[in-house]
Amino acid sequence: PGLSVLELALSARRESYDDLGVQSNPRIGLRYAPTPSLAFTATYATSFRAPSLSDRDPRSTAQIGAGPPAGGPYTAEQLKIEHVDPGRQVFVIGRSGGNANLVPETATSWSGGLTWQPTFTPLTQLGLHYYSIEYNNRIDAPGANAGPIAAITHPTGYYDEFITYNPAFFPERAARNGIVDGFDATTVAGFESLLQSLYSSADPPFAGTAPDPTNVVAVLDGRRSNAARLTTRGLDLSLRSAWSNRYGEWRFDAAANFVFEWKTAPSRNAPLVDSVDRIFNPVSKQATAQLTWQRDP
Repeated sequence: PGLSVLELALSARRESYDDLGVQSNPRIGLRYAPTPSLAFTATYATSFRAPSLSDRDPRSTAQIGAGPPAGGPYTAEQLKIEHVDPGRQVFVIGRSGGNANLVPETATSWSGGLTWQPTFTPLTQLGLHYYSIEYNNRIDAPGANAGPIAAITHPTGYYDEFITYNPAFFPERAARNGIVDGFDATTVAGFESLLQSLYSSADPPFAGTAPDPTNVVAVLDGRRSNAARLTTRGLDLSLRSAWSNRYGEWRFDAAANFVFEWKTAPSRNAPLVDSVDRIFNPVSKQATAQLTWQRDP
């Protein structure tokens, strides 16, 4: 008694890539309808997006990071370099391009809601659904997006994983450089050897005139990486109704979306920050409506 419909749906997606291995993702759906007019649904799923060919292009180039406001070098003061003449002109080398080591982006989603179709007006349907999605390993270029000044001077060092520092200017930070492209970048000699490699082997070739390595304070890696994260939660509302009268056939459709959270992090070390209602990000509330009329001759 009281049980009209109980459905369980199970599915899976499995894909095999020569260079990315096997990717398997399940989807579980549950639908419970206690009455013919009311149904509750819930779903759980994982998904992935494989990197594109351009994302995994192993070629990368290097160029001088243009300083503000109209290009050219930076000053030591702009990059907050200590124990150096504040007016000294210095350079940042930027790297750009794909990344052959990228892995697929992944997502985990949960949703739940209800659909109500009143018996007294069977051509009307109201839907309400909550969703929560977490994205990991998002492909982006955090170093390039931030730019040299924001990346190097960030007070918490969130972008340090994309920066190779010159030990002559940033000895403490450079101690964490490690091995970069086969060079020990924790030493001045290793850092300068890395620069000479970038100058001579960039593909496409190095853009512009290569600056003296003694005036280069850092290399900013703006190539694509799996560093970004995103989480979002929200609510979708929908209303559909149809009716007829002596003037013809009518249909009304309306939908609304409420974004409770759109939190992004540009790097693995950065905290998730809510970006709802900010430029280039979703708005917290939006709605659409449409009325259709049709009348036969």
